[in-house]
Amino acid sequence: MEKNDKARAVLVYQILRDESGEENRLSLKDIIGKIEKKGISAERRAVTRDIAMLREKGLCRVCDDTDWRTKRYWYEDRDPLTDTEMNIITDAIHASAFLDEKSSEKIIAKIGRLAGRRVQQAMEKRRVEFNKTKHKNPSTLPNTTVINSAISNNHTLMFNYFKLDENGKRDYAHDKKYYEAEPIALIFNDDNYYLRAIDLTDATFTVKNFRVDRLENVSETLEEISARAKTERLGVASYTRRSFKMFGGDRYTAELHFTKDAVNYIYDQFGEKTPISKVRGKEGLYSATVEVESSPNFFAWLFTYGDKIDIAYPTVLRSEYQERVEEVLEMLKEKAK
Repeated sequence: MEKNDKARAVLVYQILRDESGEENRLSLKDIIGKIEKKGISAERRAVTRDIAMLREKGLCRVCDDTDWRTKRYWYEDRDPLTDTEMNIITDAIHASAFLDEKSSEKIIAKIGRLAGRRVQQAMEKRRVEFNKTKHKNPSTLPNTTVINSAISNNHTLMFNYFKLDENGKRDYAHDKKYYEAEPIALIFNDDNYYLRAIDLTDATFTVKNFRVDRLENVSETLEEISARAKTERLGVASYTRRSFKMFGGDRYTAELHFTKDAVNYIYDQFGEKTPISKVRGKEGLYSATVEVESSPNFFAWLFTYGDKIDIAYPTVLRSEYQERVEEVLEMLKEKAK
């Protein structure tokens, strides 16, 4: 193959890779025009041969039109993402609260380079506003990598843990001494990653949840986790279904009663497979039996819907909720004096 032929073939590949896709197919005339703009001569039959070679290697697909003047070509690498799919991925990264701004932009730039110039330009022009507050810890992603490795290898973890004080500064727990923990699972909940683990620095070896974006100096040890930690992993799926935003509490099988316009709130929170039935003798009232943990966030969720959702059973959970509401009312009365 002559030098000019090689250059043209490479350019055909680059044009198809960077500027075409299933949703943006190029005609032969389009391709020849782009080649000639680069200062390389391009004859129709030669470019057709180049495309045929790319097709043989599975890099280019062509539609089934018989007339060469109406054929359209596009680049396909295995199972390519469409523009719509790329936009969904980009939006998801932008909306992820656990990613700081710099990490988000870096990941999106990488995806854009992989997708080709045309898609990258479309991604750069896309402007969607997200009602999300980004965290500022750039170590979140590296932390998840270390945690996943420890879980896979059945090893314990060491780390520092902090919360933010009233000035937004890091306030380290445990006097900034290292925690040692047996990892059970990495859980993604409400836009945050959580490490569920047995805290070995606690004398009672309590199972706790740690926000991953608030971990620092995370390292995997060579210490093997206990049989208990391995057993705890079996119940993770059940735990995440019944828990609300990682605030632990006593576990209950609860019967909730709710109005018809609250049915979708139940589905949103407990899943669309949640069995719902009518309450006998009460017109317009429905019932669902679900697994929950008594927690501030469960009660807050319940309070959001006012008289549309109520706890019918167990009475102990209903009473606890009532006490919480009365405490808030008492506080408001005191402040109003």
